[in-house]
Amino acid sequence: MIGNLKIARGNSTVLVLTVCAFLTSCPDDMAVWVVEGSTVTQLEFAVGREMGDERSVKFHGMGVTSCDSGIGVTNDLWGILATNDVDTYPSRVVYGDRPDGFELLNPPAELVPGCYVISILGKQSRFIVHDDGRVTANDARSGGR
Repeated sequence: MIGNLKIARGNSTVLVLTVCAFLTSCPDDMAVWVVEGSTVTQLEFAVGREMGDERSVKFHGMGVTSCDSGIGVTNDLWGILATNDVDTYPSRVVYGDRPDGFELLNPPAELVPGCYVISILGKQSRFIVHDDGRVTANDARSGGR
C-alpha cells in the first residue's frame, strides 16, 4: 500500500509506466510500433517521433500487456525501466531484452496467440500474435492490420 493507494503485485509495470508518463509530460511526438516481419520468437519494437520515423528518442519505460488489461485487471507480460545510466536510447528494442541502461521490471512471459499492447510514455500500439507465429500491428494508424 502506498498512502491510500493499494497496488496489486501484478500492476507494477502499468503503475511505473503511468507515473513515468505523468512526470515526463508525455510528448505528443512519440510513437512505438511492431517492426514489420517480427515473429513471436523475434519480436521487435521501434520507437520514434511518429509511426514509421524510427529514431532514438528519450523514454523512461516500455512494457507489454494483454489487450484485456485495464482497471482492476493487469497482465504485465514484460517491462523495462531506464536507470540513470542510459547513455543512448535505442530506436529498437527486442521483446524480453534489457537494453544497456535499463532495468528489467518483469521478465518476459511467453506470448501465445492473441492481442497485446506495447506502451511507451503513455503511447500505445496494439499487435496480434497469430497461430503461425507471425506478429502484426493492430491499431488505427496501421490500418487495423
